[in-house]
Amino acid sequence: MAYIFVHIGLPKTATTTIQKDILEKLPEENKLKYFGVKHPRKASQEKLFREFYCFISTGDNLGSIKEMIHEVLESGNDVIISEEMITVSTEKSWREKTYFLSLLLENFNYKIIVSVREPEKAMFSYYIELFEKYNKVNNEFLPVAMKEESMEIFHYKKLFEHLHSIFDRNKISVIRFEDLITGNHLVILKVLSVPYKDFNGTLKDNNTRQKNKNFIIINKETNLVYLLQNLIPPFLRPIINALKDLRVFKFLGRKLNMKFSKTYKINIPPESHFLILGEFLEEDKKYLRENYGIKY
Repeated sequence: MAYIFVHIGLPKTATTTIQKDILEKLPEENKLKYFGVKHPRKASQEKLFREFYCFISTGDNLGSIKEMIHEVLESGNDVIISEEMITVSTEKSWREKTYFLSLLLENFNYKIIVSVREPEKAMFSYYIELFEKYNKVNNEFLPVAMKEESMEIFHYKKLFEHLHSIFDRNKISVIRFEDLITGNHLVILKVLSVPYKDFNGTLKDNNTRQKNKNFIIINKETNLVYLLQNLIPPFLRPIINALKDLRVFKFLGRKLNMKFSKTYKINIPPESHFLILGEFLEEDKKYLRENYGIKY
């Protein structure tokens, strides 16, 4: 009986490590077909993964991607997909994307894999990832962590109550970031029914940020178009977009799209902020503990 396994993140829970160092190195004799994300992310991805991600992002062409998955499963192979963007809110919220995923998995044998992490640390790491967005409006870490919709994926009670409403909870497996970074492959290999003796990959640290105890330095690739867009008043943006097709604007656009790196220095919040956040998340930790036996 063939299965489709979908690892939905969360972001900042060693998803790149899972993808690069485990899923891309699974032995083929186990009839496990990993379709993506494959790294580097900007490289060409497999067609099935591209169609999958397009559907998750838009809700369009459900029949087409279901047929592609059905063909692989009918051949006796399991399908494995790992994409943390399923739980990242973009044009569609993480709730909408996971709902689209539930529609896709109907009538298939499936397993949802969710990787979690101590929520306070996961949220700060995610805040750093989204720092450009929050820095524009001077949003500090603590109110962002407690109130922003994008951070609700780490409010574990909200996350899993939603997942339980659209998936069979018996088909949801939860793995800990803390196990993965200590080199414990078994937590995910067990879900995939891969014998440990058949796996010879090694886990690596894919985090390249510069840190000290008071601040973190990050480098973000950007371009002048991105920076100028944030200076243009919202009421003028439709006019600018309408002018983009003019030849002179296309020429300027090529020049302005030249990329460069921008450095940010992010202060680490005081310990008191993490304590406040920990108390705020107590119900979420309790929910994870009671439903999945994971203690934070």
